[in-house]
Amino acid sequence: MQSARTQHGSMLVMAIFVITVLAFLGLAALQLLTTSSTNTVYEVYGLKARQAAQSVLEASMVNAFPLDGSVASCQEINEVFDASSGLQGCQAVSRCALQTYDNEVFLRFVSTGSCQVGEIYTQRRLMVDTVVAQ
Repeated sequence: MQSARTQHGSMLVMAIFVITVLAFLGLAALQLLTTSSTNTVYEVYGLKARQAAQSVLEASMVNAFPLDGSVASCQEINEVFDASSGLQGCQAVSRCALQTYDNEVFLRFVSTGSCQVGEIYTQRRLMVDTVVAQ
């Protein structure tokens, strides 16, 4: 059995080692939490950008296909959303193009929604092709 004199200071070395290991584990957990929070913010604002794009896409399609059955012209729609819509910091644009393929007329709607908060910027793009009845 070793005497207390030869073991003098070994507990201090073990304590410093344990504190160092726990500090690294704490830093790793903090980094994981920060990354998870950032990913959640991107998901939320990505969904808001998609909703902004969806709303102007639907408005553009309503303009192109009125309820009376006629086909109106394609119009570009630009929208900047305010706080009352729940999409504050978001904007969207929808464009429409007339295309013909194999003697059929198509309307292609492309809508892009984007949201920005601080340095985080998200953008989503939606596209719908419709056949114009003749």
